[in-house]
Amino acid sequence: MKLLDRNDEASPLIWELIRMLATNQVLYKEVLTLENSKDSTGNVDWNKFFKQESVYKQIYNLEIIEAVMEEGDQILDKRVEFVSFQDGTTKESRKAAQIVADAAEKAS
Repeated sequence: MKLLDRNDEASPLIWELIRMLATNQVLYKEVLTLENSKDSTGNVDWNKFFKQESVYKQIYNLEIIEAVMEEGDQILDKRVEFVSFQDGTTKESRKAAQIVADAAEKAS
């Protein structure tokens, strides 16, 4: 994502390319487990989750969340579907979608 953050003429093309690829499995799992967003007690720190150094990484994470939430409605994003099939995270993705939906409801 560092190439994107340079914001030069190549950034939009790189972003298009990234969005055409299958979802990065490492980032997908990080979003589903919220592992990098937990505080010392193990609770999710939503400020930490939504605070990203890269705007592009934040958008990428939100697109993963959106696809996972749509999956609950049986509308699968082909990138997420591919990753879910490969690593068996469909059950995890439903749990993550519920956590994100609950957090959004509390925030509103």
